[in-house]
Amino acid sequence: MRALLYLRVSTPGQAEGFSLAAQREACERRARELGAEDILCLEDAYTGLELDRPALARLREHVARGGLDLVVAYDPDRLSRDLGDLLALTREIEAAGVRLEFVNFGWERTPQGMLFLQMRGAIAQFEHALIRERTRRGKLKKAAMGKLRTFAQPYGYTFDPKTDELRVNPLEAPVVRRIFQWYADDGMSPRAIARRLAEDGVPAPRGRAWHPSSVYRMLGSETYAGRLRRRDERPDWQPVLTPAIVDRALWERAQAVRRAGRRLRGRAPRHPYLLRGLLRCGLCGRRLYGSARCRGGRAWTYYVCPGRYPRAWGPGTRRPCELRPLPSPLLDARVWAAVARALREAARAAGAAGWPADLEAARLAWLREELAAAEDALARARKAMERLHRSYLAGRLEEAEYVGFLRELADREARARTRAERLRSAAAGAGGPGGAGAGGEGAGAAGLGRCLDELPWEGRREVVRAVVLEVRVLPGRAEVVTPLAVAAVGRAGTGVAGRASRSVPSRT
Repeated sequence: MRALLYLRVSTPGQAEGFSLAAQREACERRARELGAEDILCLEDAYTGLELDRPALARLREHVARGGLDLVVAYDPDRLSRDLGDLLALTREIEAAGVRLEFVNFGWERTPQGMLFLQMRGAIAQFEHALIRERTRRGKLKKAAMGKLRTFAQPYGYTFDPKTDELRVNPLEAPVVRRIFQWYADDGMSPRAIARRLAEDGVPAPRGRAWHPSSVYRMLGSETYAGRLRRRDERPDWQPVLTPAIVDRALWERAQAVRRAGRRLRGRAPRHPYLLRGLLRCGLCGRRLYGSARCRGGRAWTYYVCPGRYPRAWGPGTRRPCELRPLPSPLLDARVWAAVARALREAARAAGAAGWPADLEAARLAWLREELAAAEDALARARKAMERLHRSYLAGRLEEAEYVGFLRELADREARARTRAERLRSAAAGAGGPGGAGAGGEGAGAAGLGRCLDELPWEGRREVVRAVVLEVRVLPGRAEVVTPLAVAAVGRAGTGVAGRASRSVPSRT
């Protein structure tokens, strides 16, 4: 006689205990008593309410193919906790001419036996519903008391199952602090942080590598500041307090950087848009986006108001916006010219009045910090190059992989060296843009003008994002809102201290 034993527990954690072993021993003993010699054992770690289980699917395949005489389960609720599924499985097994037996429940193939089986299945389903209700009430009670309802272990913490609380992980907490400091104080992006952690050999939370998305989610979690937020939190629940890894001030600075970066970064565009994230329609108030038309290998890029198309508003809403698409190269060039002119005027005014000492000290301090970061990046790039050479000489890398990594590291080292040299030259200069080292009034503006004219596109983008708060686009003109006090250009009025607007023509 050939028999098949079906064993089931509800969770993988139970599978590691003695439940499966006890079921196997009892079921095998029962099969031997019934005369089985060839015994096959199948195990599942799934809930009994689901019919789609790997081991159960294999059991049904064995039953359908034939050659099986006996199926043994410990209890009807091991086969299924749903009455309908239990009866369907019973009919399927019996219809194939296979005998179904249970260790903890004896039944006969009579109307009375089927009635008892149905009653047992109904009781199992009712017990499962009671267990779920008790579990739900227990979790809600723990949530109302400010406890964690289930297992949770964010990076930097260890879950204590005895108290349902999080404890600080002494090995991971310093990494969390460095991540927040790099992001909030040093200006590093999540991608740069992930790369830095990988270079330093810090183990990732999951898998083998740090991902920028994981770093970004960590930076937005208030858990590290002492408060765990739940998705379904209710006003009458006590808050879940956690031991803070970073202080509240550092966490707030990180959130400010995230809010500022969300509107400026977004998804990396295929085409360069200098004013991406800064343009707002002056007619409908919507933010403009970049759009490209490609034909014959050429691309024409525009800034487009989403309110221009009726489908963006939906049925029964406002009429479409009348702002026409604007060629992005033309608008970028005119806004950049206005920003550069404003910076030159500010430098000329500072030269006439003398460069403030506190501003010069702040500038030099910033230069020293940036220079230290650039030299650190250069040193890390050189170390990575040395490790690459050693790995190739030791035979751990193929030549094609070595050449690819070598080209990437060489580019990184060249960029770091160029940035370090520029910052070193700037830090060695004397005085501010209008100070003694600049040659008197007007020299600061001239030097700044040459610097702005030589800036690449990436540098211009950084300057625009640092200086421009918003650009309001209207038919025929664009108003540049900036914290600089500047004179009017084009059709604009006069500049004011603190926040001023400058108009430039947006079309030819």
